Amino acid sequence: GIASCISEEEMLEVKDLVKTSGYFEMSKVNDMETSLLRDIIKMIAFHHPLPVYAQKQLKEVLAKRFRKIAKRLREFQLLSFKDREEILSQNIPYLVEIQICTVFNPDLMWHEQFIPLMGQEEVDKLDKKLKSLNVAGLDDLQVPYSHMFTQPAKQITILLQETVRQIGSWAQDACEYVLISLVVLFCPDMLDLMERRRVEEIQLKFATLLQKYLNQKHHTEPRVSVSRFASGVNLVTKCKDMYKMVEVLGEGN
Repeated sequence: GIASCISEEEMLEVKDLVKTSGYFEMSKVNDMETSLLRDIIKMIAFHHPLPVYAQKQLKEVLAKRFRKIAKRLREFQLLSFKDREEILSQNIPYLVEIQICTVFNPDLMWHEQFIPLMGQEEVDKLDKKLKSLNVAGLDDLQVPYSHMFTQPAKQITILLQETVRQIGSWAQDACEYVLISLVVLFCPDMLDLMERRRVEEIQLKFATLLQKYLNQKHHTEPRVSVSRFASGVNLVTKCKDMYKMVEVLGEGN
């Protein structure tokens, strides 16, 4: 059968989800401590690894953002209080890992890396400021994932780097990023849920939207759509593995 593509109505829903996610907000630094911003700027401009307390701060900021987004979703609001709390406490950490991997996508220059985190406007401002301070090499600067840790050599295994790359470079646009995040958010595996069926249905809904979106995008090459969807589904497991690896590293810090 012909792979079903996304309808206009569904596409509007996806665009609405992207809007709800705040993906394209121009400035996103109001929820960041000045000290955290300063540490991020040092990481970009002077290649200073992010100190342990700043890593924690950054993850807390991202977790808070995702909790806010989740609470805005109609699907989430329809769940029982207990299931909402369970999803927030268990699955948000995985979304944080996906976002961090996306920031350290090795295909991106620092500009693109930090737009999802800080917003276009803030990155432009920072770029101007750093150029006025004559910081060299900004045009082809990439901030590597190892800067997220204080003792990179011991900790960043090849497996971890490869996992960051696979997770970070999977989504090719905002719609894919938001939809895969929702598939992870509503993943019922290992959760203690009162209404498991309902959560499964919500997850299936977003997975189906993602599949249709990919079918539409790669309609001239259906094979690409199938393999990208499969690797997207695989990402759900990957970000959980990633979380475990990083947790083990955190204990070593």
